[in-house]
Amino acid sequence: VPPLKRWEGISEKSYATYQADGNVVRMKRVLDLLGPGERVLDIGIGFGYVSGVLLRDASIAYYCGTDIKELFLDATRSMLAANGLDHLPHHLEILSVYDLTPEFVERHDPSVVLLLELLEHLDDPVGALSKVGASVRPGTRVLFTVPILGRLEGVWGHRSLFDIWRLQDMCERAGLIIERVNPVHNVWTIVVARRPPSSGREGR
Repeated sequence: VPPLKRWEGISEKSYATYQADGNVVRMKRVLDLLGPGERVLDIGIGFGYVSGVLLRDASIAYYCGTDIKELFLDATRSMLAANGLDHLPHHLEILSVYDLTPEFVERHDPSVVLLLELLEHLDDPVGALSKVGASVRPGTRVLFTVPILGRLEGVWGHRSLFDIWRLQDMCERAGLIIERVNPVHNVWTIVVARRPPSSGREGR
């Protein structure tokens, strides 16, 4: 994954972190799981590095990115401008995952929802994933990454730990069916789940 041009609003340390081998592998794996023409809702975009990679390399039709602070949205806008990506179809909005609603999701009509390196930072990751599961329409994929148990504990504000049993329980509570669980670079677990057609909201 070629690096993005550095932009105003991201520190040298954070910029370098995204170019470390593990993060490059993680981003490449996410790209591999997205097909052309996807509509992406990305919850927890941070400084926008992954946003830029997705818009540049994933051939997606539409991108909606959310986070809880304006500074992250401002940094992402700077990234888009610095990398010549601001003309691509996108929407950025302040929104907590806990405030996600079916109406918001329907407005942006994602085929896939991303929660990348987000759930481990939350006090209630089960509630967050359940909010997503209750808001998306049937058939929508939910793709999330979390550190493998025994990796990255006690760093970067991580508050939650995950083993395979917890991941299965979280998805079950959220009304999601797991389609795949894979390790990435011996650091992260990537999970792809889907809201089944028979559950909750009606498809269109």
